[in-house]
Amino acid sequence: MDNPDNSQPEASLNPYQPMWMNEPEALPANKIELLDKPWPWPLVFCLNLPIVLCCSVVAVRDGAWLGVTIGVISLLVLGVVCTKLMPRIMRSIQRGGLLTASLQFVPLLQLFAGGYAIEICEDLGLAANLDGTIEPIDSVAGGLTATVLTATPILLVAFWLGFVYSLWKRRIR
Repeated sequence: MDNPDNSQPEASLNPYQPMWMNEPEALPANKIELLDKPWPWPLVFCLNLPIVLCCSVVAVRDGAWLGVTIGVISLLVLGVVCTKLMPRIMRSIQRGGLLTASLQFVPLLQLFAGGYAIEICEDLGLAANLDGTIEPIDSVAGGLTATVLTATPILLVAFWLGFVYSLWKRRIR
């Protein structure tokens, strides 16, 4: 059999495949481009804030906003520092953070994390709960504690999703 264009040797052609699959540039890359790009931590962090901050409007009042602000800024700076010190771990958190940000359309994770944080703040006496109802957090320490306790499960889920994605990515290579 004669190969008129001499672009590929005959041995690499599979007569049972469509012609477009024999072209090297048309072969699938086996990766999700969006998650493989290096996303900066501040962007991933901010993409995860909308639902959490909207829910904190209900749960926080007065001086607790200072604690929330301190907590948000501290977590942002800590993430930037960890990106330099532990790049592989942060890469997993950043990839998974994109996925947790997309989960805000059905915010079960964020509501669970916030409710868990409020319950712990009540148990620690940082939220006024005199009659068994959920009362807003009104101290700086309560706002800081609620912020860190809300971020912890979200970060753990983000890390787990990013780690599973990296394992999946290695497997399909």
